[in-house]
Amino acid sequence: MKNLPQLYCLSVCFVSTIVTLVTSILLIIAIINITFFDLRNESDLNRYSSNESYISYLSESYNNDRERLNALSLDKITDMRIQKRNNYITSEKSRTKNNIIDFTVYIIVSLLFTLIHYRIYRRCVNAARLTREVDDVRAS
Repeated sequence: MKNLPQLYCLSVCFVSTIVTLVTSILLIIAIINITFFDLRNESDLNRYSSNESYISYLSESYNNDRERLNALSLDKITDMRIQKRNNYITSEKSRTKNNIIDFTVYIIVSLLFTLIHYRIYRRCVNAARLTREVDDVRAS
């Protein structure tokens, strides 16, 4: 039979193991996202692939006047598109790198919780075993 400190330690170990598992999955996904950036973000990057697709995206997304956009010079549209594409890539990669750092910290803290509480659990088990042995020696 488990005593209260043992149950507490096992519960903390269980929860922190689940947190480690879920965060590890998220970390792997973030690493895949940054490693295969173009593949994982292909649908978003397609809007910047040509001036026509960029104009179409802007007119659909922001209800801009398509005629006003078409009135801009080709060089101006190209510059805007390339700048927006570069901003998108930079912000997405930055966000993913921040997620990787965050997930790594969560995993380290969770593993520390597991290790500390498992050691406490082992001490409780050993203490309970020694108490039973002492009681058995006294009884005989």
